[in-house]
This record gives sequence, C-alpha cells and structure tokens, in this order.
Amino acid sequence: MVLLSLAASALLLIGLAVGMLQWIFISLLAVCGGFLLLADLPVMLSMAEARSEPNSVGAVTGLLLLFGNLGGIVLSLIVQLLLSNRLVAIGVLAMVAILIVPAAWLLRTPPPHRHPKSM
Repeated sequence: MVLLSLAASALLLIGLAVGMLQWIFISLLAVCGGFLLLADLPVMLSMAEARSEPNSVGAVTGLLLLFGNLGGIVLSLIVQLLLSNRLVAIGVLAMVAILIVPAAWLLRTPPPHRHPKSM
C-alpha cells in the first residue's frame, strides 16, 4: 500500500506539472490522501515496531513521527522558496516521492523472526 500511495503521489504531481486541471488534481489528491496516504502511517509504525527491539519501540515510533514532521516542514519551506517557478517546485515534490520508493521497497521484506526469550 505504501508503494501504491507513493506512486499515486508522484503521478499526480507529474500530471499537475504538465498541465492537469487544478480541480482534477485536488479531487484526485483528496482521494489518494484520504484513502492511501493516511492509511500508511499505522502501517509504517507497525512495520517499524516489528523491526525494532522490544525495549526501543517507543523511541523508534517517536523518531519516525519527529522526522516525518521535520521532513514536512523542510519540504514545505523548500517548495515555498521555489514557487516563483511552478515546474521546479512540483519537480522537487515529485523527486522526493520517487526517491522514497527504494526505501519503501526495502521495507516490504518481512522482519527477521525473533525467538521469544525463555525464562
């Protein structure tokens, strides 16, 4: 699902860059954002929980949320600086979405199986 939402975001941004009507872009983004992107957060948090050590789950979750918010702020500021050239601003957003795909692909592999510690 994560790869699907990243691909949909990148395609929507490319469509906006080549001249897609704004109302169509906003409608499709609302559907993708509502059904795909919002559903990715619990998926990513549970994947991180499955891959992390049991005593560091809270720290891993906190770091994911922190860097997600920080990335949103930094990306928003970069795009705001580039708004004088619309294609460059949209290109930066599309590039970020495309560059994240390999990381999301690597996370698709199942986490290593842990044997419960015997008491």
